[in-house]
Amino acid sequence: MVRRLRLISGLTLFFYVLTHLLNMALGVVSFPVLEAGREVFVAFWRGLVPTVLLYTALLVHLSLAYYAIFKRERLAMPPLDALRYLFGVLIIPLAALHILGTRLVHEIYGVDDSYLYIVAVQWGFNLRDALQQTLLVLVVWTHGCIGLHLWLRLKRWYPRFAPYGLASAVLLPTLALAGYLAAGREVLRRVAANPDYIAEILVLSNAPSTAERDDVLALRDGVVIGFFVLLALT
Repeated sequence: MVRRLRLISGLTLFFYVLTHLLNMALGVVSFPVLEAGREVFVAFWRGLVPTVLLYTALLVHLSLAYYAIFKRERLAMPPLDALRYLFGVLIIPLAALHILGTRLVHEIYGVDDSYLYIVAVQWGFNLRDALQQTLLVLVVWTHGCIGLHLWLRLKRWYPRFAPYGLASAVLLPTLALAGYLAAGREVLRRVAANPDYIAEILVLSNAPSTAERDDVLALRDGVVIGFFVLLALT
């Protein structure tokens, strides 16, 4: 049952990341196409049933990760397993603000968390945020691909499929990050033409106030600290 729950929750999260990266890859075409893809992505994943499935899968997968660590008699393990655990540990610190700064602020504060708003915030104020987002994509995708490989490697048909899977696993995040880079460059180009561009986007998107941003950051810190406290206790 534990293996089945880990597999189902992991595949649900992998499918979410897969569709997210496919959406990001549309930025290579143009910003309007990127936003059009987001409308489809949001229409599906912010429905009631997909939302419940997604966050249930996240909680189950995280809980089972703690359980797997708890069951280990020692931390020595094969390098591939160690890399999977390491990337799994990095996901929460890297993803916490992204999740809270999109879905949470949309639901609570009514922020229009469009790609234009997200990219403007991440590229317009501090490029460190854009680099963190890039690292998040690589960490989450690699963690998921390792898990998928460890599940499929014993399947008889897998050796024939593996080269194509590897090519896809490299190509998709490359296209997604290329789309993200293209969107970021477009925002910076607009800022160069109009220094008030970011401020206008924040107003149009109903961006959180300073106090609301402080609350979100405090919640992010609480989530990250809580995660590491539970990890240490485990």
